[in-house]
Amino acid sequence: MAQLKLPIGIENFKKIRTEGYYYVDKTDVIRQVIEVKYTEEGKSMESDCKAALKQIDEKNYTETLYQAGVKRILKYGIACQIKDCKVMLEE
Repeated sequence: MAQLKLPIGIENFKKIRTEGYYYVDKTDVIRQVIEVKYTEEGKSMESDCKAALKQIDEKNYTETLYQAGVKRILKYGIACQIKDCKVMLEE
């Protein structure tokens, strides 16, 4: 049996899955996708939450979960600003 490579420094999940890297498939336990943004002072945390949710959709972060048969996925857009935080949720 071939020894799998460790995906150190590789952020491309498709590459990890298709090019022989070791990974643990946790799709059975994942039901949430979270994207966090840092909001600069004076800017709107609400708009950064919306941008985070938009990024989840535009970059298809949930695609693998849907393909694995997960029916209900919670998507969280989180914006942080110094000690404040705002969270938006979509299903």
